[in-house]
Amino acid sequence: MIISGPDRINRDFHPVPSWRQYSLIFQAPRTDPNRGNFLRLGQWHVRGAVWFDDVELRPVRAIYSNIDGLSLGEGERIRKGE
Repeated sequence: MIISGPDRINRDFHPVPSWRQYSLIFQAPRTDPNRGNFLRLGQWHVRGAVWFDDVELRPVRAIYSNIDGLSLGEGERIRKGE
C-alpha cells in the first residue's frame, strides 16, 4: 500500500505496475504543541520498490461557488444583489 498525507489523516493507494499521478487534498490539522505535525509519503507491506517523483505541497482555498467572478465561501450567497 502506498501512503500519503498528514500524520493523522493519511490516504492509502494501491500500487500499480507503471507511473501514475495521484493527488490528495486535505485540511491541515491544527498544530499540537505537544506533538507537532508531519506529512507521510511512503509504503506499507509492498513487495518491490515504490518511487515518488515531483512531489508538491500547495496551498488551496475552498470555494463554495463563484458568481460573476466573486468567490463565495460556505454559507455565503448573493440574493437580490446583496
